[in-house]
Amino acid sequence: MSGRGVVVSRTELDRMKRSVLPPTENFAREQKAAHLKKLSNERVKNWPNTLEALRHKKESYLKEKEEIEEKKRQEIDREEAELRRKTRLDSIERANNLLYEQTDKMKYLRSQELLSDVVYSRQFQLDEKKQREMKAKEEAALHHEVILKQVREGEAKEQAQRERLKKKMEEVTVSRKQQLDEVFARRSAELEEERQIGIELKREAELQLERDRVARLERQKQIDQSNIEMAKANEQLKVLRDEYRALELEEIARREAEVDVIENRKKVRKALEIRKFEKAQVTRQQIIDAATKALAAHSNKEQARMEKQASEQRAKEDLAIAQKAKKREDEWNDIVRSRAQQVERKKAARESERIEEEELIKLALEQAAVAEENERKKAQKARNAIVQVKKEQLAMAATKRKEKVEERLLDYEREKALHAEDGKDDAKFKEICKQEIARYKADGKPLLPLYRAMEHKAPELMAVTGFRI
Repeated sequence: MSGRGVVVSRTELDRMKRSVLPPTENFAREQKAAHLKKLSNERVKNWPNTLEALRHKKESYLKEKEEIEEKKRQEIDREEAELRRKTRLDSIERANNLLYEQTDKMKYLRSQELLSDVVYSRQFQLDEKKQREMKAKEEAALHHEVILKQVREGEAKEQAQRERLKKKMEEVTVSRKQQLDEVFARRSAELEEERQIGIELKREAELQLERDRVARLERQKQIDQSNIEMAKANEQLKVLRDEYRALELEEIARREAEVDVIENRKKVRKALEIRKFEKAQVTRQQIIDAATKALAAHSNKEQARMEKQASEQRAKEDLAIAQKAKKREDEWNDIVRSRAQQVERKKAARESERIEEEELIKLALEQAAVAEENERKKAQKARNAIVQVKKEQLAMAATKRKEKVEERLLDYEREKALHAEDGKDDAKFKEICKQEIARYKADGKPLLPLYRAMEHKAPELMAVTGFRI
């Protein structure tokens, strides 16, 4: 920590000074205060609401809480072990059942059950097949009767249809002959009527041609008369056009005379406007000259006033500069005196700080030794607590190992009991066969294959002897 400063508050510094200073004349009073403090501590040691009591209570509560949690964990471990044991036993029992199902006896029993189910199902299939065949025959016979009935009805309908057609053809033949006679008679009358109409139309056409010729001659006469009248109208139109052109020439001459009068008026008006503008320009120049003279007089007065104000301002600034220089000199003298005083005070303060620093270093060394001793005791206490916890953990591990060994022994005994039951296969197989026979009997299925399976005995296999060829 060399080269690094220590920051200490003013209160802490005063406390350090008081602790390192020699005893004063109040030593007896301090001893008495220490004795009273000890008595007070003895008295409040058993009080439940002090900070020390609350801290001790908190530590005890945490320790008890950890012990309770550890007991709960042990109980959960025992429950889990029991659950694993039961699960293992169930798995063993299920595996034994599966293995037993894979034996030759059980396979033969299942095959005979399958045979019984097949025979039972086959009987149902045969009965159903017979019923379907009988039903098909009945439906075929019924269908045959229906077809015969429909055929007979169809033949009767065809015979009636033929009779109706024959009768209708006879009626149509008679009617057709009558219609032909009527058509021939009507056609002859129409031809005679058309011939008469043609004669009338020819006569009407000749009359129309004569009327058209007379009307054409009348139109030609009207056209000739119209042409004569049109020629007369043209002659009159030429006379009127000449008169209109003469009137236009007179109007053009009159308009040109009016244009000359308008141009003369414009020239007179423009000369009058020029004279008015020149007169206004002379008046405007006179006004400008008068304003220029007034402005020059006013400028001279303003310049004199501004020069006077400038001189007054310069005098004020010179006075302010002199006062500022005097003030700066006074401030410099004050700064010099204050600096000398500060140097003296800093020198005395450094000497006082050096003495206090030596005392503080001595005090810090003593406190560091006390703190190191406290840390050593605290570490020793923590080490003892760790050792105690380790012992408890080792005891718990030994207990768990013992429980596991007991559990394994118990499982071994149970497995041994389960294997001992393997010699009872025959009785167990017969019991299973009886249960299956009772169930199949209740369902009405064949029982012979199941009795055969129950009485079946597997051939004994001889050991291999002799030589192999």
